[in-house]
Amino acid sequence: MGIFDLFKKVKQKDDITDLIYQVINVMESYTESDNEEDIVERIETLTKNSTLTWELYCFIPTVYGRILFPEVKFSDEAIIIMPDGSEHTKLLYDFFTYNHVKKVVVEKLKLKISRDKIEKVLLLGAEINALNNALNDGSQLSDLIMGPLMLRAPENYILTDG
Repeated sequence: MGIFDLFKKVKQKDDITDLIYQVINVMESYTESDNEEDIVERIETLTKNSTLTWELYCFIPTVYGRILFPEVKFSDEAIIIMPDGSEHTKLLYDFFTYNHVKKVVVEKLKLKISRDKIEKVLLLGAEINALNNALNDGSQLSDLIMGPLMLRAPENYILTDG
């Protein structure tokens, strides 16, 4: 790898970081009249890639929850249910997108963010909704052990190795 390849990598990393910040802004600013499809559509206009759109839509709320609720024991696995019904189990850390989202969210949460914006992002995640239901049923955060993240892939999702 030459020096120009290093510069290219840095630019790509900066691009994905900027993109994740933009997607978080979309997630923070939806209104009650927006449905999931509206939010996903706005994200896809930014990403221009349906696989990346879906991963960002799934992973951003997941990462928020895992950082904000460290008392909960979360699984490191995700089970991707493909449109054909096949299931693929992967470690979250094997997803390129997940790792970049985690870096960005850690930095984002160091900033002063309104509780409303954080809640909007959290409520988009199925894992956090399950956590919220358990808390509403009387569980304590420290007692909760979450299973693998279950994600139903859209029709055009491409599962990659990294």
